[in-house]
Amino acid sequence: MRQKLPNRRPCVTETIEVRDNPTAPPSRFHLSVGFDPATGNPREMFLMGPKSGTQMAALAHDGSILASLALQNGKTARELVKSLSMIEVMEGLAAPASAIGAALAVVAEYEK
Repeated sequence: MRQKLPNRRPCVTETIEVRDNPTAPPSRFHLSVGFDPATGNPREMFLMGPKSGTQMAALAHDGSILASLALQNGKTARELVKSLSMIEVMEGLAAPASAIGAALAVVAEYEK
């Protein structure tokens, strides 16, 4: 069952960089993570892309909504990251393949 969050809640915002492949220049995104004040765990995320009005901005927005709904329905960011695509960045080292995956990996770092 979805956990309704209070209108005012703690939030942190940071900049993340995402690469399409290991040699590509990074794209910068702004990630805001909202927390459940009762537990301190992340329950929502907002991802803003490099250019408003683009397909990438719409995908980041819609992906954030879907991820937030999953977080509010009891899934952890760690569980979600494991379900998403990964790319090999170095021999034996993988990273999320998308901006949504990269954002969820950051959200997972805030989980208790």
